[in-house]
Amino acid sequence: MPQLQRQYDPADTTTVLPFRQPEKVTRKARKARKLAHLWRRKDENGTPVGPYIIRFCFNKQWLRESTGYDTVVEAEKKRDERIKAFKAQQNGWVSQKGTVTEWWATYESKYIDGGEIKESTRKSHKLTVLPFVLAFGDRRLSTITTDECQGWLAALKARGLADGTRSLHRTNLKAFFAQAIKSHWLRVNPWAGTTSVSGEPRRVILKEHELGAYFSVLGPDDTRFAQVVLESGLRHQEMDFLRPCDVSPTTIHVTREAAKYGRERWVPIQPATYATIEAQRLARGLDRHATARLWDVSRNPATTSLKTRLRVRRRRFERLHATVGLGQITIHDLRRTYGTRCALAGVIPKVLMELMGHKDLQVTMESYIIVGALQTSDAVARVSFARADHHAPNLDRKRKKR
Repeated sequence: MPQLQRQYDPADTTTVLPFRQPEKVTRKARKARKLAHLWRRKDENGTPVGPYIIRFCFNKQWLRESTGYDTVVEAEKKRDERIKAFKAQQNGWVSQKGTVTEWWATYESKYIDGGEIKESTRKSHKLTVLPFVLAFGDRRLSTITTDECQGWLAALKARGLADGTRSLHRTNLKAFFAQAIKSHWLRVNPWAGTTSVSGEPRRVILKEHELGAYFSVLGPDDTRFAQVVLESGLRHQEMDFLRPCDVSPTTIHVTREAAKYGRERWVPIQPATYATIEAQRLARGLDRHATARLWDVSRNPATTSLKTRLRVRRRRFERLHATVGLGQITIHDLRRTYGTRCALAGVIPKVLMELMGHKDLQVTMESYIIVGALQTSDAVARVSFARADHHAPNLDRKRKKR
């Protein structure tokens, strides 16, 4: 195709100018032009006057609305905002003028009282969401920001609420706004950008005198239970599923049903630990190949859920710490003490991770190996810093020439 000349001579009839194709307008661009078109009124001389006007096509009807701006840049911004609003309204969205109180009235009647939410969580929804509704009742749903939601969690922490309670507030409020999005009252959930409520992990290991005082107030079954946890590092759930058929003189078989994440493993034990398990088996009157649980706190094992069994035993153990004048002691503190003792005895961290049944080595190192000042002092004392009698170099001696 010949190129266009910079200067066109009308008398020259030999040069053929190429035909320039008109610019193609896509269907999307044509639809956008139909949807919102900016124009201005003109006076008698043809000069544009007044603000830019947007022409909408809504429900097959053309509507006109003034932007209030004389400049193109500001008018285009206003036009883009109105396009989003009209598209949302075409898709069934409710006007963004809906307040938190109005949405709470709909949410309470339709979802809480209407049976959409489980009966066990209705009370918690009301107790956690209603204070937020009273504080931001007159605000529009679309004007609430993530920073305000994060500030609400900080205010709950300043009031002294526990981490679990604040986490419940965050979960229910996030669901409250998520349902507003599903019902076309809102576009973006401000609670989705808030940071999760997670407190510092519990880092407690029990000393010898604390273990002695704690075991002194436990019953025979509970004493044997705590002794096995302290010497094998099994979880509370794994101990609940422990059966005589899973125990040998040297190992404990943690089945997939009992293990966390279904990670089956074999935990080595010492003869003293096996003797403790045998004492519990004889106290229950079970055979060595029996499939009944060694420690069972439920009256009806076939109908009692695992969650109920763990809760009953946990409460029974944690209720005794005030009796001996100690701080709060949990069953998991015994498992944490086992991990720390193994680490101080020289067990390699990778091997300790397998013994504890962890998927990540970082969990083992950060939460189950608690090193105090006494251990660090002993470690430094065992290291030999032998000093050699090095002679200082003779700087006055001349260097030999090569």
